[in-house]
Amino acid sequence: MLLSKDKPPILIVGLPRSGTTWLASVLNTSKNIKLFHEPFNMDHVSEASPHWLKYLRADDNDLAFKHFCQKVFSGKSNHPYIKCKLTGHYSRLKKRLSWLPGRVIVKDVHSCAALDWIDHNIAPQIVIITRHPCGLASSWLRTFKSSQNNGRGRALNRLLAQPKLLEDYLHPFEDDLRNSDTFFDNIALYWGAIYYILHKQYQTHPNWIFITHEELCRDPIKEYKELFKKLNLEWTSKTDQILATSTVADSGSSYSPMRVSANEPSKWLKQLTPEQIEIIQKKTSLFKLPFYSKG
Repeated sequence: MLLSKDKPPILIVGLPRSGTTWLASVLNTSKNIKLFHEPFNMDHVSEASPHWLKYLRADDNDLAFKHFCQKVFSGKSNHPYIKCKLTGHYSRLKKRLSWLPGRVIVKDVHSCAALDWIDHNIAPQIVIITRHPCGLASSWLRTFKSSQNNGRGRALNRLLAQPKLLEDYLHPFEDDLRNSDTFFDNIALYWGAIYYILHKQYQTHPNWIFITHEELCRDPIKEYKELFKKLNLEWTSKTDQILATSTVADSGSSYSPMRVSANEPSKWLKQLTPEQIEIIQKKTSLFKLPFYSKG
């Protein structure tokens, strides 16, 4: 069952540390927005465990996944983690949230492999954000210290455990994915695999919006105004305020969207070693993606 097309929900997707939090925070400054945070994050939402990084074809009949998505995208989820980013009267009236009018925005970093299904069955406006793989790796290096052990990461294991995903997209890269055993191998191949899937699907969905973190950082006002227009969102004084405060100073917290945005696109050049950069570029080049092809 498709949701209303009058004010369709918005889905923001990308990998962790790709800029989804900043993007969602800025869009959340428009009027009457219900922002739902990472519903597919199984580390915080136990119900999401079977749906984490799940791949579905558009016509697959998965009733549990469908029910979960409909609850989230209709604004009826009551999970405290999913509702943790609600603001204004939505935050104060969480128990009556489903009764309140407003447009739903879902920010998620674990549903990328199901995007074709979500588009076909839920029909949100989809915004995909990507970030340079070296920038992503640099951010992961600072943020996810516990994930820097050798051995293939759980995300790659999840992708490899889905035969239909291998058949449809990842078969050419299966050996490389299975042989990944270091932190930088893992993140480069995960970046390549996810954005390979998204890029292939984006080519058949011209209505999807594909943006880069670097574009937003270099000219936030221009890029966000274009995005607000495409999504039919109203620009407010709060939008001006968040862009004024979130782009000129670094909060020091990995989980805060406050950064000196002009420095973000190239900061990784000073944070990664030449050897680390070479590994990332070598692994991501396997996927022959059209963005960041020149380093």
